[in-house]
Amino acid sequence: GKKAWRKNISDGEVVAYQEKKQQDARTGGDVTTIEDDALFFIDKKPEEAQRPSRSERRAAAKKTPLAVDRILSVKSPFKYPVPTGIMKKESIKSKQKRTTTQGGRKGGQPYDLWDTEDFNLNTSTEQKKAHALALGRNQTKAVSRPVAGTKTLNAVPAVEVEATGCSFNPPVEAHQEVLAKAVADEYEKEYKKEINQGTGEKVDMWKMDIGAILEEELFRTHGNNNDDEEDEEDEDEDEAAEGEQRRIAAEGDDADEGPSSRPPGKAKPVVNKKLTQAERNKLATKKERRRAEEAALKIKKQLKDVNKLSEIKKELEEEEAVKEAERKRRKAAREAKRASEPRRLGKRKFQPEPVQVQLTEEVTGSIRQLKACPTLLRDRFKSLQRRELIEPRTLQKNKRSFKYKTYEPGTKGEQERESHHKLMADIHIAKREMGKSLL
Repeated sequence: GKKAWRKNISDGEVVAYQEKKQQDARTGGDVTTIEDDALFFIDKKPEEAQRPSRSERRAAAKKTPLAVDRILSVKSPFKYPVPTGIMKKESIKSKQKRTTTQGGRKGGQPYDLWDTEDFNLNTSTEQKKAHALALGRNQTKAVSRPVAGTKTLNAVPAVEVEATGCSFNPPVEAHQEVLAKAVADEYEKEYKKEINQGTGEKVDMWKMDIGAILEEELFRTHGNNNDDEEDEEDEDEDEAAEGEQRRIAAEGDDADEGPSSRPPGKAKPVVNKKLTQAERNKLATKKERRRAEEAALKIKKQLKDVNKLSEIKKELEEEEAVKEAERKRRKAAREAKRASEPRRLGKRKFQPEPVQVQLTEEVTGSIRQLKACPTLLRDRFKSLQRRELIEPRTLQKNKRSFKYKTYEPGTKGEQERESHHKLMADIHIAKREMGKSLL
């Protein structure tokens, strides 16, 4: 039969069913009807990410730009301050161009700042500037890296092979040649030391004026004989000069009115004679004629030079060839000198190591009996200096530039009293001597 209608029947089931339907519609359907593959997935990833290997880290580091490049590439985060006058001028120019060419961009449409289609191809420089200024970008020039100057190093091998005479069993001729060079170097050092001790200054033997030294030596040996001859010649010249002066004085006296016209011992006064107009005209004419002759000679010389252009050109080419040959010779000499004596990098010159050669009695002919010479590190250091990679250096000694002074209390007053007593004794002696002289 029919259910009886009652007033307060519960509708909870209906409401719950509606809410479930709405939730299923939001979440994608009923969970009971969806397959398991759509609801769940298997996590196959490792629990912790593996640390990249050393080669991977190195490759990633090579791809990342340097810090200096990042600093140069970063633009200013601050907005570029643009004066209102510039913006107004740029906008007026761009508006005039748009109205005069095709009536505006894309058929008279308003200018779109965000439209980048064909912007770089169909836009003038002024419009690009206005576009950048409107977006607040500062168009600055890219900073270029400074190009490092190339330095030409000395073309000297890193390991220099010594001469044949420095071997443990050298040939006789090669050994004598190297030994003679070593002896010459030692003699040169001794001579330099003697010269520096005598003069008190450092002297370069190769820059000494040998001619001046020989001239001084000849003067010391034969100077006494020449002095007498020079004195006699000077006396003859003085007598001749005095005779000439007396002759000139006698002629001047004869030309004057008489010896009483001027006092003795005084020369004839110079009278400034005034030139007449005719004399001045004559001098001016001579001057003009001289100028004309000089101008004519100059023109004649120029014409002669023009006719001798081929000869002059040939002479210039010969001079240039001589200069070029001299330049090449100096360059070759400079390179040859640089191979043995590098350029000065610091305040000290490069001092080569002495030749490692054995004396005649030390040559045994066997490498087993060869004396050890542990100079490998020093040789490498000298090689770096010779190749101009480092500057020559010397061992610095610690020198005390001051001395300690000790003071004893009371000694200063004693010294002053002694000096005062000595001064008073000197004054007393001087007064006594003065009194004796007055008596």
